[in-house]
Amino acid sequence: YENAYAAQIKNAFIEDAPARKKLLEGYRAYSENKLRKAENITKKLKGRCLSNADRESVYLLAGLVHTNMGLAETAISEYEELLARGVVSTTIYNNLGQQYARCGHRDRALECYEAAVSRDPGYAVGYNNIAQLYFRDGELDVAKSFAEKSLEADKSCYQAATLLAIIYAI
Repeated sequence: YENAYAAQIKNAFIEDAPARKKLLEGYRAYSENKLRKAENITKKLKGRCLSNADRESVYLLAGLVHTNMGLAETAISEYEELLARGVVSTTIYNNLGQQYARCGHRDRALECYEAAVSRDPGYAVGYNNIAQLYFRDGELDVAKSFAEKSLEADKSCYQAATLLAIIYAI
């Protein structure tokens, strides 16, 4: 799990091997859909976070767990907590945008996706998410533009390619 979740774990709990082991246990529980167990692990680990690297990995896991539990508002709180503490990443903005979109907060979702692509102009998923928002609102030309940006960033982004096919069919 350390390799599978290397991007999320990064340098978390480098000086605290038992906490790192517990974090890996949390990601394993998440992967095995043992969401309550993963949630309990994140609750315990939050008090052990000493650095932003620790916080990022724990709160990202908590956000993912709450997303899969259908608790979008709780997931939003996890991601907002990270931003409030100065922990900023493309992943955080993207995940937060997804939760805002699920809750019907289109403008907040759009702000998050735009923040993600401004941090990483090659972030195809962010462009695709923006395209999806505009498509849902019937703004096909804007959606097409962002879907094309997504494919420019990553030619294998099948979601953007599918959206473009639908737009052209319409």
